[in-house]
Amino acid sequence: MEILYPSSLSGYHVGVIYNELPITGHEYLEKMIQLPIRLPVIDTVNVREFLEECSAGWMALIDKKYNPEGLRSGFSRDEELDVKEEFYISPCPKLLDFFAKSIPPKPRKIKRVALLFESKLKLLGDMSYDVELVAKVTLLELFAPKLLRFIQNNGYTTIYNRLCHFREVEHLLSKKNQEKNSDIILNDLADTPTIEKYIKRTKTDDLSAYTQKEQDVLLKVMGIVQEHYSSRITFDLDYIFTEKIDASKLKLVMELQEEQSKNIESLKVSTSAFSEEMLQKLFRPGDVDAWREALVEYDAQIDLETLNNLIIDAQKKKDNTFNDLPFIANPEWVGEVAKYVSDDDYLELLNASHNARFKTNKSLDFEIDMFQMTFAEYDRYCEIEKINKLKDYGWGRGRRPLIYVSWNNAYGYVKWLNTKKIGIYKLPSSKEWSLACLIFDQDIWHIEDEDDVLDLTEYAWYDKNSYGKTHRVGEKKPNACGLYDTYGNVWEWCEDWEDVQYGDDAVYKMIQGGSWSTSVELMQKLNFRNYPEISNDNIGFRLQRTLRS
Repeated sequence: MEILYPSSLSGYHVGVIYNELPITGHEYLEKMIQLPIRLPVIDTVNVREFLEECSAGWMALIDKKYNPEGLRSGFSRDEELDVKEEFYISPCPKLLDFFAKSIPPKPRKIKRVALLFESKLKLLGDMSYDVELVAKVTLLELFAPKLLRFIQNNGYTTIYNRLCHFREVEHLLSKKNQEKNSDIILNDLADTPTIEKYIKRTKTDDLSAYTQKEQDVLLKVMGIVQEHYSSRITFDLDYIFTEKIDASKLKLVMELQEEQSKNIESLKVSTSAFSEEMLQKLFRPGDVDAWREALVEYDAQIDLETLNNLIIDAQKKKDNTFNDLPFIANPEWVGEVAKYVSDDDYLELLNASHNARFKTNKSLDFEIDMFQMTFAEYDRYCEIEKINKLKDYGWGRGRRPLIYVSWNNAYGYVKWLNTKKIGIYKLPSSKEWSLACLIFDQDIWHIEDEDDVLDLTEYAWYDKNSYGKTHRVGEKKPNACGLYDTYGNVWEWCEDWEDVQYGDDAVYKMIQGGSWSTSVELMQKLNFRNYPEISNDNIGFRLQRTLRS
């Protein structure tokens, strides 16, 4: 059956639709038994009980510090007592209540909080400290590490207390609520539009308004807060920033935090270790569901130390279902792990993946990605830059080549990469693309006869075998440079304008390689073009970078 496909190249072209065979009874039963099973989260009472079971260590440290004489303690949190001077009331029940309501109700998270809090108390020893503040910094370290780093690097007392202050801005912005003796109703830190409105007020509006320099810093911290609330980690910052803290108390705890992260290895709690079972799932060849299960079970943002260890393993372990390439070269594996790393640490992961994927040979003075740009990589960029993701036409994302990407989109991604200083990136020129992508062992399919056309099916997805859609990158054979999908799947944007080829005014950008909807005859012709603002379901791009020194 023939069908007309819309094409930016020549209006319409003829393609072929194939009717797939009906599914088997076995396949039907597989679909029937794929039922989601969700375990209920533990409730607040059970959280506290489980937390108390995990907290014997830090509770003993607190009792020893605040109750060195072993005076009577252990009162029920609900019990009303006429406490005499000789009685000791432990802060532990209050801390247990605080942790129980603030920690996301998952056993792994509860254990990690208890262990890390205990390690901090050991480091503080006999020093005088605010134990509730230590608890809050512990939660920040585990569930909002980027915000904690910003507080540490930008005057922690100022930033911490400003965040406490911002919970009053709805009251401060309302003249009605500023009447004498009016109650202050705290707003949520998640209400970033209201807080940003307060930060941006001018001297004309309010003599106490911030300077431009102060506004820049405070708007940046609110950007981090907004990013926190849009992430998958469900932790409410309102439990932390409840009241302003004395500078000396905050200084002690923050400096302890810095010292602990840099120097104290013997007491440092590992918050990042994957179990052997999780690692087996994470490196199970070709099993995306297993990778996701391992990461969901880990249930935390992956810190830099753990990420570096995973990268080392991913460079060594090979996926025999994916051309025997190392896992670090698989954009889909990298994309799954990327969901659990911070924006800054993601660059380490991306750079390691690029080092494994970019190929050259002795005749080239540049490197080029073995794969066309995938949704997995581009989607993470969209999340970091807070821009809309591109549509996939319902064909799937992950390791599929990016579609609906204009030349302008592709160039924007290249510019973003270059600001991160992990390499010097560009789109290949038409000449560079030809040097790298036209290299086949022999002229496999350039002779126009039926036998050679059949050979092309081993290297490319095109109109005769694509079933009218894109396919995951790397499923066909590579060319002699080790590059996949250099023909078919999606056209690839090039750096140069059409005038380099034809001498015309610079109106069009060049595209190369053909796509899932292209005929073999059309793919044998070079020098196609398109408007840089155009995007559709058969054009993507491939990255190039200069050789590493």
